[in-house]
Amino acid sequence: MKLFTRVFLLFCLIVVILLLSMILYRACRYLELPQETALRAIPDNAALTAKGVRTKDMLDFYQKQQNFFPVLFSSSSVEQINLLFNHVLLKEQWKKLAENSSLYISLHVDENEELLFVVETTKRYNKLLSDMFRVVCAAYPSKNHIYKDNTVYQLQIEDKSLFLNVHNGLLLLTFSEKLMRLAINRLETKEDTLSAIPDFSLNRRNEKAKVLLAIQYRYFIPCLKEKLRKAGAKTALPQWLSPCVWSVYDMETKNRDILLSGYTGITVSVPTAQLLLHQKHQVDFLKILPVDANNILSIKANTAQDWKKIRSAVRTSEDFLELMYPLQMLSFEIREKDTEAFHYLVIHSANSSEASFHLFNSLVSSFSDNHYLLDTLHSGSLLIGHIHLPDFVFAETGMAYLTQPEYYTIIDDYIVFADTKEGILNYVAKIRSNKTFQNATLRQALRAYFPNRANLFYYYDFSLTQSEPTNNLSRKRYEENIQTIQMQMYPASDSILLTKIVFRMR
Repeated sequence: MKLFTRVFLLFCLIVVILLLSMILYRACRYLELPQETALRAIPDNAALTAKGVRTKDMLDFYQKQQNFFPVLFSSSSVEQINLLFNHVLLKEQWKKLAENSSLYISLHVDENEELLFVVETTKRYNKLLSDMFRVVCAAYPSKNHIYKDNTVYQLQIEDKSLFLNVHNGLLLLTFSEKLMRLAINRLETKEDTLSAIPDFSLNRRNEKAKVLLAIQYRYFIPCLKEKLRKAGAKTALPQWLSPCVWSVYDMETKNRDILLSGYTGITVSVPTAQLLLHQKHQVDFLKILPVDANNILSIKANTAQDWKKIRSAVRTSEDFLELMYPLQMLSFEIREKDTEAFHYLVIHSANSSEASFHLFNSLVSSFSDNHYLLDTLHSGSLLIGHIHLPDFVFAETGMAYLTQPEYYTIIDDYIVFADTKEGILNYVAKIRSNKTFQNATLRQALRAYFPNRANLFYYYDFSLTQSEPTNNLSRKRYEENIQTIQMQMYPASDSILLTKIVFRMR
């Protein structure tokens, strides 16, 4: 009987220990979970959202000489980051919180490129969060007001007002009172997270990634256009990104390069989406690009008929483009010292002999002494023809800033158009001397980060642009930070693209 009693008591003790363990485990899990998620606080009109898996990771990026902030954000946004990091987040008192929280930075183009900063922590650090909050408020002139039962503090840091709010495990910081109100409204109404961007965890293929990036293209594309304009870069890349809805990336730094690797979701109903989803093709056009080719944009297709299907998107005139049997369209420019840029459009033809026949029949001719003269010239074995085809390819196609192609030559299966005779001769001379893109050391180094297949390929080298942009200060900022941008997209599924981008820093 005594033995039975002892066994029973031992069994009860084990059950109690197990129950207490489960309760303790659940309590610990409860304390570890954030009370709110940062994405719930970020308004839907965010163009770009960067996340440091730990706040410290984002701070470490910031303190590196080649940090990504000047690349992705405007000068006014970078000024906000500098003020917040230097006056608040890099203070010694925040060290423990920086190790045990995540930091989100969202860019809101609709709010004049204002930023919202959200520190996301767990319940375990609620007291620390509140203590740090009071330290900051005590360090600067401050006042507060109530908005929907939330106390919003306003601190004067240099010449800007910083608004702060602690909301159920989140620390909200912004230099825009409107953004603060929008964030609190979302938290109070319990709205869903950002509608177009999936959870950041979608892209956690690389578990070592410390910084993640998410983009909503409907807000990001206007921002991208403006950044390129200020940098002096005229490109049709934003137009070809129009089917894109969102992107999520892992962000890494390697030597002097910033690497983005991730996924892009697209809307297949947009006509140009079909050219981003075809089967993979080799990136084989580098052999016909001169070494100083710049502002390169390449779009490939499965068949020549694919371009015909999206005629409404590219707005071509008549059917002459179809007679070129295009598999690929490629545009670029070359700038020589003290000259205007030469602009080029290259068509990789599925039937170059047939295309050559139609081009030859379209050569500009003149009558002299009743003799029919074709306007052609030769450079070695290459024939160069002078053509004039009104509206052959509108500038709005996005593949070239050629208002009118005037000269052409054919190399292998590639038809090269230029806007001037000097331009086409310049091109032929570079190709004949083997000064091609694929032989350039810098370009080969960049290619090491990319697969050898892509449907969309984009490359821009800021050092090769000679013309001055509208905003010289913006151009100077780019030149001080970025050497090149390179981008590739190719399909992962019927609506998802694998996307890789490299920013090479100076």
